[in-house]
Amino acid sequence: MSYPNHVPTSDVPYSVHNLPEVYTPPQVSPNRLEAIPPPSYDWNQKEVFNGNTAQAGTSWPHSNAVELPTHNEQAPRRSIFGLRPWTAVLAFALLVAIIIGAVVGGVVGSRSKHDASPATSTSAPTTTEGTSPTPASSTIAGASATSTSLDRSQFKIPSIAASRCDNGHRQVFYLESNTTLKASVFGDNGWTFLGALSPSVTPKPASPLAAVSWQDSGRDEVRVYYFDDSNQMTELGGTCTGDGTKCSLNGIATVVPSGIAADSGIAAVQWGNFSTDVEIRTFFENRDGQISGGIYTNGWTTGNGFADVLPGSSLAATVETVEPITLRVWYRDAQEKFSMTRWGADSRWSDALTITIQNTSAINPNASLAAATLHPTSSSPDLGDRTYFIQDDSYPIEVTSDNDTDWTTWVPDGTSLPWEKADDAGGAIAALEWGGGDDGEVVQARFYYAVDGSVQEMALSSTQWSKGQTLE
Repeated sequence: MSYPNHVPTSDVPYSVHNLPEVYTPPQVSPNRLEAIPPPSYDWNQKEVFNGNTAQAGTSWPHSNAVELPTHNEQAPRRSIFGLRPWTAVLAFALLVAIIIGAVVGGVVGSRSKHDASPATSTSAPTTTEGTSPTPASSTIAGASATSTSLDRSQFKIPSIAASRCDNGHRQVFYLESNTTLKASVFGDNGWTFLGALSPSVTPKPASPLAAVSWQDSGRDEVRVYYFDDSNQMTELGGTCTGDGTKCSLNGIATVVPSGIAADSGIAAVQWGNFSTDVEIRTFFENRDGQISGGIYTNGWTTGNGFADVLPGSSLAATVETVEPITLRVWYRDAQEKFSMTRWGADSRWSDALTITIQNTSAINPNASLAAATLHPTSSSPDLGDRTYFIQDDSYPIEVTSDNDTDWTTWVPDGTSLPWEKADDAGGAIAALEWGGGDDGEVVQARFYYAVDGSVQEMALSSTQWSKGQTLE
């Protein structure tokens, strides 16, 4: 389908901002984590006064002085009790009004006090314990909401991120008990639990997570993104070698030092490698209520806002094609509608596409969101999109399309879709998809969410879903 577009701002996914940052700490490059000098300050930038650069450097405006009239002597006038006649009349009228007001106010106040007897009304919240949800029954553009806030700090596992290299190695990161960052990796010989990581800059409580990884010179390059206690976007970087499970993750960089909304979501995508130039894009909600992000191209810069977003919305991002680069960003818009915007070959962000969800239970508009996109190939030219939520009944749902027009919602039925009930309504979820290419590999998809206090993998191979690995 066609996407109406906005005016371009750059030839890369979002343009570089033109407002200087006062200070950016030394940063770490994905290229073996060497130091990157902070961006230079643009000393030619005009200081802005009330949004008007023309007044830069001027003092606060003053009104012109008014000359007072000269005083003329006049003959004495008649008075009543020392007051001019009209002044005395006004004073008498005011006195009468005060007396009447006091009498009426006393009566009304007495009646109000009498009617305001204490009365309370309480109703216990209703709880629906579902077994297997029935097939989708309601159709709305952006599923019905019960609340616009979601306290992830109450979840044992408030956030999950997943990434995959072209060699098949997978990495799953998750927060446990709000700030403990843990990881499990899938290498040549299966899953290995890495345990708790100890970055020098820890995530803030219940921070969202995003991750990217790619194969480079015989090793897996891995990057994890989160917000620290100062609400700066932080990158934890490192490598996994050998069979993909010998990992060293201890490089730290601040990639976006300021301007992030307190309850922002986070997402990230990557393409290229060190021999062809690594490109990374991160996404967050800025303080103006728009999606913005960090841009890595031989160093980090910050992009401009490009789409209005619901405060606290979860974010997801996928790569549609690499040549030319085409990206997709998924979110809830300011009207709580499930939306997607696309960076196309014409170097523009498209107008948002609203996606219809057929839900069997309400979905909190701030529920965690996961997305995966299957790249089109010559043997499989259709684009494959998969997005995931956890409904208020705590069951995961999948919303899919291969043409951006027809969207199908899949709900668990206990047999063909053996997806288990999650620990938390609106809880953490992450997704991956690959295969279906010219090499004949069947389509594979995975999503990860919290079940019984652990991260549970659900696995699709071709057209069959099954329960995958339970991560410690």
